[in-house]
Amino acid sequence: MAVPSDAPREALPRPFGRRARLAVTVLLASVLAGCASMGGEPPEVTLANLKVVEATLFETTFEATVRITNVRPDPIQARGMALKLYLGGIRIGTGTSPEALEIPGLGSATTTLTIHVNNVAVLTRIKPILDSGAVDYAMKGKLYVASRWGRSNLKLHGSGRIDLDTQSAAPEAGPRPGSTVLEPSHG
Repeated sequence: MAVPSDAPREALPRPFGRRARLAVTVLLASVLAGCASMGGEPPEVTLANLKVVEATLFETTFEATVRITNVRPDPIQARGMALKLYLGGIRIGTGTSPEALEIPGLGSATTTLTIHVNNVAVLTRIKPILDSGAVDYAMKGKLYVASRWGRSNLKLHGSGRIDLDTQSAAPEAGPRPGSTVLEPSHG
C-alpha cells in the first residue's frame, strides 16, 4: 500500500508497537544475561593420569583421566568433552567422553577419556621425547555445558609436565595453573 508523501506522520504504518518493542527489549536483555552467566572465572583442567590400555602394531589406546576444577561458586553441568592431547608439542590423538558430569561449585570432578593413537604417524617423532625422561603435555578441546539457553561449549586448554621416571603429571607453573577457557561459544 502506497502512502502519499504529504500524509501526516501518524498515518504512516509502524512496524512495531510499543508492546512489541518492550517484548524485544526484554528478550534481548534475557539472552545477554544468559551469555554473561557463562563468563567469569573459567574452570581449570589438568591431566590426572595417563595409561596404556591396549597396544597393537598400528594403534595404541590410552585412557586419560582429566580433572576439571570449578573455581566459581555455581555448579557446571557438563554433557561430555573432547580433547586433543599433545606430548612434546606433537598431537598424538583426540580423546572423547560422553559422560555427563556435574562439577560442583568450588569443587572438582574427574572424567576418563579414551584416546586412540596411530602408531605409524607418531612413532618416529615421539621416541626422542620419551627418551628424555620428562615430557610437556598440552590439552585443547571443548567441554559441552548445559545451560538454561540450551547447550554451549567452553573451549579448554591445559598444560603441564609428565615425569616419565615417576609417571606423575604436574600442571605448568604460573599465575594460572591448569588451563584456561579461551572463549565460550554458544551452539
